[in-house]
Amino acid sequence: EILTAVQVPGPPPGNRSVYLKTSERGVFDFATVSVAVQADIRSSVNHSARVVLGGVAPIPWLEKDVSDALQGVSLADKNTIRKAAGLALKKADPMEQNGYKLQLARNLITRAVVSLV
Repeated sequence: EILTAVQVPGPPPGNRSVYLKTSERGVFDFATVSVAVQADIRSSVNHSARVVLGGVAPIPWLEKDVSDALQGVSLADKNTIRKAAGLALKKADPMEQNGYKLQLARNLITRAVVSLV
C-alpha cells in the first residue's frame, strides 16, 4: 500500500490563531519566550481559547488558568485581557537568571489575544 494523499479539514468558522515570540538576535534565533493562542471568536467574543507558552518550561506549557479566564471575554476589553494574562505562570518558581520571562510571557499573551480581533 502506498499513501497518496492526506486530507486535513479546514478550521471551523470563527477559529483564529496567532503565534508570537521574542528572541535576542532576530527572527532566525530561538525564542526566549513564545506564545501560541487558538480561539473560537464570534462577534468579538471569545467562546473558547487555548494559550500555550514556549521557553518557560522544558516542554510547551498549556496555560489553563489564562485559557479559562478568557472564556466569554470580549476581545475589545483590553483591561480584562490584561488581568487574564496576569494569571500566567502564577505558580512559577523561576531560576535566578530567568525571572524576567514571567512578565515577558504575560505581555506576549496580551499582545497575542488582542491581535485576534
